Amino acid sequence: MAINGTVSNARHRRERFLKDTGRLQEQVWLIQVLQDYSFHDADEGCIQDISQWCQSSWLRVLRDHPNNVTILKGLGDNWLQTSQGFLAMIHREGSVSSDSGANKNAHCPLHVQARTHLQPAVDFFARAVVAAEGSDSLTGELLSSAAEASMNLGNVSSPSSAEQHFVRAVKYLRRTVAIPGYTLSTFFQEYLDDYGRFVAA
Repeated sequence: MAINGTVSNARHRRERFLKDTGRLQEQVWLIQVLQDYSFHDADEGCIQDISQWCQSSWLRVLRDHPNNVTILKGLGDNWLQTSQGFLAMIHREGSVSSDSGANKNAHCPLHVQARTHLQPAVDFFARAVVAAEGSDSLTGELLSSAAEASMNLGNVSSPSSAEQHFVRAVKYLRRTVAIPGYTLSTFFQEYLDDYGRFVAA
């Protein structure tokens, strides 16, 4: 009974902390630290209970701060990093083709699982980009993360739907290179060079 009471009290304090609208900076710091820890090796999977707690905590603070860029990006990162384990397994199985990533295995369970996590990532990053534009705080890091999510979603989608995701990724990367002082990684730059010419400006 004492143990149950201690756990219940700890849960209550945690819930009260996350509901305190005056402690946003502390809340964001705590969730981000735990999220980074839970995904210390995302390709091998995450610490699921911690990553899920982070996701639910982001959603809780988002209720009071629906246009907060950091929270929206945190949610995008959470879903994107959760997908990495599925993407790594797909890569090991060699079931993604090399032609722009579009493949004919989109119906396979791993691809379905990956899309289930990548679509929310794409959506939250898109919201974060819009919010950042509204607050004049758009960064190359955010745009690169948004591009990565869209690229990965395209890679596990059917050829008929993959194009829209690749186009979105290219457009994000174009905006990224336009930000003064930000340099794309070699991978993203090569992707933009290879596929950007097929996407209208």
